[in-house]
Amino acid sequence: MKEQEQTFFKIVSSEVSVHRDFQLVAGKLLKIDVVQKGPEMFCADSIDAAVVAKALKAGKISKPFTSINVTEATEDDLKAAKAIRPELAPNVEGWIKFLKDGATPPPPLRIEIVNASELQKDTVVTLRRDESGKLTAATAVKV
Repeated sequence: MKEQEQTFFKIVSSEVSVHRDFQLVAGKLLKIDVVQKGPEMFCADSIDAAVVAKALKAGKISKPFTSINVTEATEDDLKAAKAIRPELAPNVEGWIKFLKDGATPPPPLRIEIVNASELQKDTVVTLRRDESGKLTAATAVKV
């Protein structure tokens, strides 16, 4: 007798998460793309599909998915990153100069809060910069 294929109903779905970063390694600027997708849960019974415990007994869980792609960064990669995340502009300009000139990229900008001792432990400071990297605002919020 031929076994009948069982239909599964999805209980838990997972969104794909994509992250891009740039890192200088051994004189090369690398582009690192990370793609992640968590598990999905399925249940064989549509009535019990909302009950996760039932899904673990009668269903299946797909394995998490992670993909990491490391390649040498190009000027176009950097320009695309700058367009998507304008706060990266100061770093991106330094990296583009590095790619064009073969020079060492500038170090990250250091920010020092001169009255840090006056801030309480439950205070978060947010800094904003313009496209040139100039500090345009600093906001302290008590959480």
